[in-house]
Amino acid sequence: MLSALPGAGTDTLLEQLADRLSDPVTETDVTLSYADGRKRAWLFERGLVSAERETDAGFSLSVTWTERQRMAFEAL
Repeated sequence: MLSALPGAGTDTLLEQLADRLSDPVTETDVTLSYADGRKRAWLFERGLVSAERETDAGFSLSVTWTERQRMAFEAL
């Protein structure tokens, strides 16, 4: 049910629209060397990193992102 006058149901409608218009999100593990500081910063600036582990070779990151964000990252 939706009523424009009192606004009843608009929150539910907006949530459903946002869910349907949003790009699907996936979680991926990304490995970066210490020399890839720019790429690491890009991920953190956008709040895409859910976990990070430092290794001998660099960083192992769990990244939650859309396909569009992944493609932008790959283009760096």
